[in-house]
Amino acid sequence: MTDPITLPCFNASDVDFPQQLEKVLQRDMLISDTITHAVKSILDDVRANGDKALLSYTRKFDGFDVSEMADVTVEQDQLRAA
Repeated sequence: MTDPITLPCFNASDVDFPQQLEKVLQRDMLISDTITHAVKSILDDVRANGDKALLSYTRKFDGFDVSEMADVTVEQDQLRAA
């Protein structure tokens, strides 16, 4: 398992908020090779195995026990009601 990512918390009412924000915006975002490799592997798996892979990742990452795409399909009327 990878280490958790700690995100800074800023308050827009802080006197030095503009400087804090500028510092964050100027910083290069570093993407770990491990994360890049993990994402590429997932995308490759989904391309190769389609819905079967999507269902597997839904179970793994969302903890939602699904066996078919109908279990995760949202109908238009459900979207409108949300």
